[in-house]
Amino acid sequence: MMEKIRKSVALKVIASLLLSICVVTGFLSGILVYFALKSDYYYPDGEEALREEIIGYICEDYDLSALSWYESVYYGNDDIYYSDYVYYDEMFSEKNTNYFFEIEPQSEEDKEKYPTLSNYFCEDYQYEDVEVVDYLMYDDSAIFTYDLSLTLIGTGELYYYGDYYDEYDYEYDDDEYIEYEIYGYEDATVANTEYEVMDATESAVVEIDEEDVTTEVEVSWDYNINKKYSVDNQGRLDVDGEIEYLTGYYTYESENGIHIVLTFDNYEIDYNVSDATYQREFSKFLDDEISEYNHYGLVSHYYNVTEQKLVLEFERGNYVDLKFTKYVKSDLTAHDEFYESDMLKYLVPVVSAALPIFIISCILALISFVYIIMAAGYKKNEDGIYLNQFHRIPYDIVVAAYFALGLVTVYACDSVWWSSDIWELMVYVLIFLPLVFLAPAFLYTTFARIKAGNVFSNTV
Repeated sequence: MMEKIRKSVALKVIASLLLSICVVTGFLSGILVYFALKSDYYYPDGEEALREEIIGYICEDYDLSALSWYESVYYGNDDIYYSDYVYYDEMFSEKNTNYFFEIEPQSEEDKEKYPTLSNYFCEDYQYEDVEVVDYLMYDDSAIFTYDLSLTLIGTGELYYYGDYYDEYDYEYDDDEYIEYEIYGYEDATVANTEYEVMDATESAVVEIDEEDVTTEVEVSWDYNINKKYSVDNQGRLDVDGEIEYLTGYYTYESENGIHIVLTFDNYEIDYNVSDATYQREFSKFLDDEISEYNHYGLVSHYYNVTEQKLVLEFERGNYVDLKFTKYVKSDLTAHDEFYESDMLKYLVPVVSAALPIFIISCILALISFVYIIMAAGYKKNEDGIYLNQFHRIPYDIVVAAYFALGLVTVYACDSVWWSSDIWELMVYVLIFLPLVFLAPAFLYTTFARIKAGNVFSNTV
């Protein structure tokens, strides 16, 4: 009887398929079991907790939309927010969503200024969550202007900037090398080797074999120079008698405040607006325009070179404590994200079935593996260990081919962009299928050779 079992071709095919299938199902179900254990799914109420976690994840997009609708209600039906109001009013109707909510200010003072908003209410709901949101409500913007003539900007820092490279070719004792002269203050890089120029008035001479360098070297640099200069109200820069005209200007922020930078052909002037007059006027602006608000932020800044004014625009508003209560109906009547969610439909029952599937897969895989060991090398109507044509291929070639397939599989998986989507995981499984389904053949030939005693003799 045992002889017939281990020589049965049908049983060998079944064992091979069963092992491959159980490896795949065991791997997938094992992943689900692992995450279920991490999330305490198998504890009491674990299934309900997972379901609520999925619903809460879907609610995040609706929460943002609900707060945007709340803003549009507060700001009114002006041209900017009216279209948003109409869109969200339709979106949160009962026919279009199973999500309903209420947003209410907490303090009595905020209740007088900010509205309470809800879409509808249903007595029968499967999910409820209450949180207090510290939400920023913008009111409007405030503009601060500061008179700043070009003559004042002349007290800023003068920089010389540009790109320069000079290349010389020499031949010396039949060995070619290239000599570069590099001017600049900052570190310069030539052929991946750093050379620090300590003094901007000096040059660095670098000698490198030609095979180690590129055909061109370009060094970008800028540094502060101590030269006498002046700027008139027409935007003309005079540096030691050299006249240049204004080509552009921009502003930026630093830890010390707002900077205005004027650019010329070969120079730029960086003016830090931090004098006493500016600070005094800016403090007065904050007291007059923004003191009633608990938040303000700089949204834009620019220098009007025609009027010679620095213009700063601030947004202002208040952080408001909003009680945000949200629900999801038990009966999903609207065809929204909750209704369409595959995770909500299938993940809970799939996770529930994962543990028994994992256990059964492991048991069947073990039985199939033991049968392959037992049946390897046996064939019907043949006595003793029988090696077919495949078993006679040099074993190191078989091993190399199988491991090469494994490397290709790993490389293919590494090339696939990873995401948390369930279909992305299925792509990985499909890539691994050839490796998995060829594993029984590799096991058959390995154990057949072991039984025949030629694992190491039948090699290249």
